[in-house]
Amino acid sequence: MLMVEKSINQIKSETFKALIGINLSKSLADDCSNLCCNLAKIKIPFLKDLITLLKRNKIEELIYNDVHKEVTKNLIAPFYGLNLIEYLSSENINWSGNVIAPNYLISAMLTYNLENPKNFMLLNKHKIPVFCVNNSLMYLTRNKLLDNFYHIETDLNLSITDELKFHKIVYFDRCIINKSEWNQLLNYSKKTYVKESKTSKEKGAGY
Repeated sequence: MLMVEKSINQIKSETFKALIGINLSKSLADDCSNLCCNLAKIKIPFLKDLITLLKRNKIEELIYNDVHKEVTKNLIAPFYGLNLIEYLSSENINWSGNVIAPNYLISAMLTYNLENPKNFMLLNKHKIPVFCVNNSLMYLTRNKLLDNFYHIETDLNLSITDELKFHKIVYFDRCIINKSEWNQLLNYSKKTYVKESKTSKEKGAGY
């Protein structure tokens, strides 16, 4: 398996362009690309799940979830995870539901925690903690997130957190990525390029 090293700025740029290339709104593309960067910074895989969504050509068929319901159908975490976390925090409520690409919920929790004094816990369908952010510390299971159903708690249960092994959150500015997945991403980001023509070159649009 060939790997390549990329900067966080490169990841931000190419994921954003790829999302715009499938006609996602700029606001959602910005949110999603930021979540990608956060996962890259803590060395959690993110590209495979993103490419799976990019391959779904009819993006309008992806379900936008009603986050006001306790249980929803298929929350698409790369697109709507941050919206959900912001809503749960504002209402100080918990949530349970089916999740597509749950790693992105981890990123959404960290993103929100960076700017707001709010902690979160992510639990699998058996109510076993898989991630927790507690101020500047985090707990992350070593197991891959393979479940489809998850619980989010906004009030940490001390009897549970006392049993978890937390470590300081460390962010990196570069990330090692699967080369094949990166090339697939670039195929989508290229869709935003201006096609070469005499007129476009005269106006300085480039290639």
